[in-house]
Amino acid sequence: MLIDPSPQRTLPSLKKSARSLCVHRNLSTILLALCTLLHVHASQDGEIFLNSISAGPPSPLRDIITESYGDENSTQIWLVSASDPGKRRLLFIHHRAADVIFSEDEKWLVINDRSGSSLANLLLYRRKAELEYEKVDDLTSAAWAFFEKRQGKFHFDHSYVEALRWAETSPPVLFLCLSGHMDSRNYTSEWYCLYNISTRKFSLNFARHNRRVTAIESE
Repeated sequence: MLIDPSPQRTLPSLKKSARSLCVHRNLSTILLALCTLLHVHASQDGEIFLNSISAGPPSPLRDIITESYGDENSTQIWLVSASDPGKRRLLFIHHRAADVIFSEDEKWLVINDRSGSSLANLLLYRRKAELEYEKVDDLTSAAWAFFEKRQGKFHFDHSYVEALRWAETSPPVLFLCLSGHMDSRNYTSEWYCLYNISTRKFSLNFARHNRRVTAIESE
């Protein structure tokens, strides 16, 4: 509502208009505050979420924050600029649990997608632009194929592949953990391996890795 500045308006009329304008402004402020408290959020297709929000730890360079918005059916993971929260991009939608691990230089990230009580998948993403990452691989099947090559044929009805951390940045190497079971005679618990993104190869050569990341000056 705009106040008419013409001189024909009486002083009481102007005061009434001013009070009305203040009320409208106060209502707008209150609505904005309520939206913030309720964490109103719009997805890329325009759907509105009035759900709780959780924020993950900042990225290694502390320029990206992960925020999750969810309801009883699904949860969205968004990448948000730490310097400008208005800049954000939807990364992933999951239906149970998931977490994001950035490489130290933020050129890569992985998602541990715990999609069910009997399954966990490992998804690899590469950065295309600011806050924009594209999925380039699902490492789950390849990880279990490597396990089978090393351990022999297996039969698990529960299988989980998870990235624990980035072991190296150049070249980018992931430290992985595989777990699975069917019964007391068929299982593996925390079986570790490495995955080199540049060569796209798995390895159990932890001794080589330890040599690469260690330097001790002789006395």
